[in-house]
Amino acid sequence: MAQIEYCNLTTDIYRAYPRIEEFKVQKTMRGWVLHSGSVYKKANVGYGEMLFENNLPMAAVASVATIAAGKFYYDAANDILYAQSTTGTMVTTTNAYLWGVDWDTLKEWAVEQASGRIEALLDQKFPIPIPENSRGTSTQHWDLPIIQATALMACSLIVSRQEPMKFNPDGSGANAAADLFLAAKSIVDQYNAGTMAFSWELTKDEIGSYYIVPGSSNTSVGMFQLRGAYNGAEDETWVIKIITGGALATATYKLSQDNGGTYGSVVTTLATHAWQTLGNGLEIRFFDRGATTTAFIADNTWQIFLTASTNSQSRSGIGSIKLIG
Repeated sequence: MAQIEYCNLTTDIYRAYPRIEEFKVQKTMRGWVLHSGSVYKKANVGYGEMLFENNLPMAAVASVATIAAGKFYYDAANDILYAQSTTGTMVTTTNAYLWGVDWDTLKEWAVEQASGRIEALLDQKFPIPIPENSRGTSTQHWDLPIIQATALMACSLIVSRQEPMKFNPDGSGANAAADLFLAAKSIVDQYNAGTMAFSWELTKDEIGSYYIVPGSSNTSVGMFQLRGAYNGAEDETWVIKIITGGALATATYKLSQDNGGTYGSVVTTLATHAWQTLGNGLEIRFFDRGATTTAFIADNTWQIFLTASTNSQSRSGIGSIKLIG
């Protein structure tokens, strides 16, 4: 399953570290030497992934022999860059060549890596992937601190490509990469310590709390949310089981209120993300997480552990649990 990304590549990153544009890691290539025909070369360029001619990306090929107009080949073993201009001649007086990594690709890599690291730093008591904020928007799916922590971690990874993280003897950061990493980690540490709570967490004084555990062999990439307060008189274990796999409005499920012993009738998920009655004061709704054809896999199951209580007040918020595949 692809890594879920908890921040975007634009505003979230730039708000976390406004200087991030300084770390694009692209070098101007001059001093090309004719290799053969219309193919030119330049040695000792250092590792790179993309060659740009006048800010337009050239296409990479697998060997010098397959180079044509507008294409390049990097011989990593010998650190030699070969290229043929779109016009056939590497005229550096009129053409500008930049060598390095594609900025969007680098940011995408950093956000993906950062999202995975944030998940790894979270205590095992929290579900992974991290559930969305049920009050979020179409552009802000998760709690703001998690968005910020991921963006800070992504910036740390980008900066550390040029300035490896350094720490002082007391554990404080000795450069920007380390400072950004510590800032991200401090947010996660607050969640782990219980000094900050996710919007979907159930508080200690809630009536009818619940906890969800996915089946160990689940491969569904969708998610569901629960809301409400369990009003049963006894603790129970319920099971949600996917019957028909597929997209929303195609996928169906059943509910067992005796830990999988028996199941109720088949219910079809709703494409509108609308709430459906689950029972005993609880409601459920499903999300496809962008996997519009295979969001839910048949026979995947999730246990819902329900705790009865009659002496406390229900929260006004919503508890949400991400399906884990």
